[in-house]
Amino acid sequence: MGNATIFYFFADYFFSIPRGDFQYFKYRDIFRMQSDKMEDGIRYAYQKYGIEGSIIICLSNKQANMYNQFIRRNILFFENEIDAGDYIMIVKNNYYWVDEGSRAGFLANGDFAEVLKISNTEERFGFRFADLSLRLVDYPDHPHIDAKVILNTLHEPTPSLSREDNQKLYEHVSNEYEGITKKEFTIWSYPINSLFPDREASS
Repeated sequence: MGNATIFYFFADYFFSIPRGDFQYFKYRDIFRMQSDKMEDGIRYAYQKYGIEGSIIICLSNKQANMYNQFIRRNILFFENEIDAGDYIMIVKNNYYWVDEGSRAGFLANGDFAEVLKISNTEERFGFRFADLSLRLVDYPDHPHIDAKVILNTLHEPTPSLSREDNQKLYEHVSNEYEGITKKEFTIWSYPINSLFPDREASS
């Protein structure tokens, strides 16, 4: 993990978490933080190691969302749903936004990207989308990419859209774009102005 400092939270900042058997004291770069020292500890890690060198381990995606909102509001002082400087995780393999001949080849599930710019947000099909300029954290020499992301997943208790919401979005898209198959359809793929650039919208 290099210089990464990992905070392993068992405690009770938002709700009680049962203690586990993880022997964090065996690792020099892992710290167990109590709630009364959490904010100062995160500030220290960010100042010394940077955001990319600091990781908070959570027990669930729901808990991660709560910590994320706390950090964005109280430490980074972000006010919007998504801001330049935010880090996002790709939650589904995507082959559209990155040239397959590039070093990255594709956006892999689990990869991180830093938001450099938000050029547009809009709502369509009952979902909210944003056009972002992104820096791929794991490929520092890779050119910045522009991509469309779905904002609803920022607040989901699961890493990506639920099966029901995924089906709902697919049905809306297939009603507007004739002939779209589920194989062609992806949540994190196509520009919203023309979700499927090679196809005409149904009249």
